[in-house]
Amino acid sequence: MQNRRISQKISSLNKKRIIYKILMESDLSISRSFLSKELDISFPSVSYIVSKLIKERFIVELDKEKTKNGASLGRKPIPMKLNPKYGLTISVQIGYEIAQITAMGINGAVVSKKMITFPRNIKFNDLLGKLSQNILRILNIFEDYQNILTIVFSVPSPIDYEKHEIIYSRFYGWKNIKLPNLLTIGKRKVKVLWENDANLLTYGASKLLGIQNLVGFYLGFGIGSGIVINGKVYRGSQGLAGEIGQLVLINKNPKLRFEEYATEKAFVEMERESEEYHKETYEMPILLEKLEAKSTTPSIKRKMEKVSQDIAIHLAHVIMALDPKRVVFGGEVISYFPSFANLLIKKISEASKRNADTFIITSEKEDFISIGAHWLSVINWFGLDDVENLERSWGV
Repeated sequence: MQNRRISQKISSLNKKRIIYKILMESDLSISRSFLSKELDISFPSVSYIVSKLIKERFIVELDKEKTKNGASLGRKPIPMKLNPKYGLTISVQIGYEIAQITAMGINGAVVSKKMITFPRNIKFNDLLGKLSQNILRILNIFEDYQNILTIVFSVPSPIDYEKHEIIYSRFYGWKNIKLPNLLTIGKRKVKVLWENDANLLTYGASKLLGIQNLVGFYLGFGIGSGIVINGKVYRGSQGLAGEIGQLVLINKNPKLRFEEYATEKAFVEMERESEEYHKETYEMPILLEKLEAKSTTPSIKRKMEKVSQDIAIHLAHVIMALDPKRVVFGGEVISYFPSFANLLIKKISEASKRNADTFIITSEKEDFISIGAHWLSVINWFGLDDVENLERSWGV
């Protein structure tokens, strides 16, 4: 009986390893012999597991190769690929008065993207209802997909992962908000995962770039950091690891959190120095776009120098302490105020004594948050955490 249980565990682990390998090679067509060789699993075992995965519609076989006259070339390896319609992951990135909803296939390909706006004073449950309605419209369009794997929410606030609640979102005023594990979308109950935006940014970069140790900074009206160590998101004992923006500056009067002083307050004051200042430009991302347009004016340049220096010193401390292989930057400041972002990264490079190629700026083409959401979804759906740990221990 014990041997049978061991055999079942090995079989289950091998299935997960095959799934993980297929996901990792999702842009290629692969064969049973390739999986057998790469994973050191016997060919009959691979064939058995692959047959089950084909039956489950997770993968599909491609047409056998043929000669020019249409005859079969013989017993050639039969290539396989992920079934692009096996399931959808929905990534919901909540930003500042805006949310991006991205639907992705099992291979990570984006099949739909939608932006919605909402007021800053919106209540959390009201926003959740609005997002659910928009997700339903997407699912109705792509109803031929076999599964809805997970909805992954990226939020601009620290999360208590033990209590499963938002700790505090200063921008929206949300505090101790309980986060649901399931969300009703139409007639379906869909599993939901919640993650901090900086964590997802960093995790997505780790997956896309194949880097096991890196730090990410999300710069918006707040500032947060994500930490990936050995391919895993490090959240800390209270879910506050990397939340540098929450640091209280005791030398300021009144005392301010670092993100209040270094981002939100600084950008508003920067705009107020302009003769064209109007209060309504406080909204994101309009404020940042206006600052970018005036980034060469002397008064704005002086303020950019001061603010970037203040931020750079603190972020350089994080980089020096953690010593990551790469550092990735994302967020509204990166997207809408590139002159400031480039100046900041230059100063961080100087303060941390890191070469310029250490730093990566996210782009629309490389949506690290959505990529992070995709991998979080499929790893959770297939239970691949143990496989990831095994792959890392083997140095694969």
